[in-house]
Amino acid sequence: RPSDTVNKPVQASDLPTLGEIDAYAEYLGMVPGEDGPFLWIAEQALCAPCPDGYRELEDHRGKPFYIDLDTDAVQWDHPYDQDYEQLFLSLKHALKTEPPPTKVDVHAMGVYLGLAPEREGRLMWIAKQATMAPVPSGWTEHEDASGPYYYDTDSEETSRTHPLDDTFRQLVVIERKKTEVVNGSSLCTLANMGDDERKAPAQLSTADGGTFIYDWITGVDSADPSMVKVYSNPVADANPGAWRNIIHDRPVHEEEATASKNTSGSLL
Repeated sequence: RPSDTVNKPVQASDLPTLGEIDAYAEYLGMVPGEDGPFLWIAEQALCAPCPDGYRELEDHRGKPFYIDLDTDAVQWDHPYDQDYEQLFLSLKHALKTEPPPTKVDVHAMGVYLGLAPEREGRLMWIAKQATMAPVPSGWTEHEDASGPYYYDTDSEETSRTHPLDDTFRQLVVIERKKTEVVNGSSLCTLANMGDDERKAPAQLSTADGGTFIYDWITGVDSADPSMVKVYSNPVADANPGAWRNIIHDRPVHEEEATASKNTSGSLL
């Protein structure tokens, strides 16, 4: 379940290739040119460890399968596949149907996650997604006099922190490391922010419920409605097949792969 595997070490022997990310993204239901902002979910799903209570084996062709140690049931799908699919669908739904957060809220979330908004504008897409993230399956959100809290229906435990906070906090660490080793944006950042390293656009809400475009690097606001579509998904709007162009045309950086493998466990 989401949040249950946070900080577990990577069990896969190899980091997924860009082609594998492409294939798994489609397996989760992602559409090239539309769902690029969620590629990080596909990337991390491929690094997910086998959960407790399951054993991973391979058939004669090298294809993995999983045995439930309690029931001896065999399945071909990774036990966490449905959780990653649910995260993708729920986060996509939230970003498409909910009004964007305010600049103040995203800035505060960035600081909370360990980002430096004034210096790491290209990573502020993580803060925006974290601000809009719904509670994962199996959790419910409530509020009392002290503020919001979250209830795990399986363990019957409560938490004052959102179940996905550690997910996004670890994503910050992973994406920051990639940026350092390749001296530029990772695939996931390109899919969210576009390929102009001098810009970090985000569609945000004003205090009165309107929307505007804010660039986290330049500090420039734009109320031009025509810019909303351009910046709502810069890569996808520029080219409907954008994420495949990134995957197939962008040089593969071994250092970036190593950075991901050394810092990431399963995020969910």
